[in-house]
Amino acid sequence: MTQSFEFESSSSSNRRMLQRDYAERLLERAAHLEKTDRLLIEQVYRNGMSITDAACISGDDPRKVQRRITKLLKRMDSDRFVFVLGHWELLPVSIRKTVELVVLQGHSLRRAARLSRVSLYQVRQHLRTLESLTDISAAVLMQKTVKVNPSQKSSLV
Repeated sequence: MTQSFEFESSSSSNRRMLQRDYAERLLERAAHLEKTDRLLIEQVYRNGMSITDAACISGDDPRKVQRRITKLLKRMDSDRFVFVLGHWELLPVSIRKTVELVVLQGHSLRRAARLSRVSLYQVRQHLRTLESLTDISAAVLMQKTVKVNPSQKSSLV
């Protein structure tokens, strides 16, 4: 009986630790969001505020706030968001503003075009460039993880 309690206690502490790590990671990523979105994430994940309380402060419906948080979490957990944060310095300077507006801040393509004063066509081209860079990075990563046995290498060629 005691043994199962210790297991449950250990399991719940591990779960809490993972949740805390996840919340810290989200808060680090939230620094790159627009101010209102960042404040919302901080209220919930740093200050422990409930969705209902956050909704009361903003004057919105709790369901709307919940949907907004869900969308923000999905964006911050996306491969594209993580790639941009991890490779910001490697991105061509010419596409950084577009990438920041669309990927990090979540603006529409049209709004990003207006804010960065480029055409919608250029915004799309910038995002295609980003997609190509992500694909190349993924291919390089796959190549590093797959180790081919030298005897098998000749049969692959």
